[in-house]
Amino acid sequence: MFVGLSFVMASLLEGATVHYLEKGNKHTNTCTGCFSKNKNGGANEEEQCIVKLSVLQKVSRFLFPLAFVLFNVAYWVYFMRDN
Repeated sequence: MFVGLSFVMASLLEGATVHYLEKGNKHTNTCTGCFSKNKNGGANEEEQCIVKLSVLQKVSRFLFPLAFVLFNVAYWVYFMRDN
């Protein structure tokens, strides 16, 4: 039960983090979490930030369910073989 709750909490934290980074600073309209070495700013940096966030979302959509399924398979195989 704790592991299931942990996965749900991790998923919620990931969603909140992406939302926070996507909103960024309201005064400058830049993403908060995207650190670029190019200090010129502009649309290119903003586009890179959006791409990074969309990649994070896609990876999370794949990895969270995969990790949950793998954990459950390992958990049930381990405990069913003792019977």
